Formats: sequence, C-alpha cells, structure tokens
Amino acid sequence: MEIDTQKSFVLLHRVKDESFDVLELHDYMLSLQIGVKDFQFCVTNASKKVVLFESYSCLLYTSDAAD
Repeated sequence: MEIDTQKSFVLLHRVKDESFDVLELHDYMLSLQIGVKDFQFCVTNASKKVVLFESYSCLLYTSDAAD
C-alpha cells in the first residue's frame, strides 16, 4: 500500500502597511519563522517598521493509493 501525502497552506492573517511598495523590495528585510504546522513571514523597512506580515497554517492531506 502506498500513502500519498500532500500539503496545502491556508492564509490565517495578513497585515500590510500602506507604506509597503513592491518597487522598494531591495530596501526591505525578510524574516521567516517556520514550524512543523505553520509558518510566518515578516517584511521590515530600513527603520525596522513592519510593512508586511503574513501567517499560514498547514493542511495535511493523506490518501491511500492502491497499487
């Protein structure tokens, strides 16, 4: 028996400051926090202000595949 496992992520929270500008990505710092069942990322500007934050949770799907 073979077990097929797939992961999918669902967005839980998003906070985006009005000052966030995709054209200024080279000036931002990216921080990642990765766990077993979730992950978050945070984007800060040069003055360490959070301009974007997102949090995701993992959904795990398993199914039995017949040979």
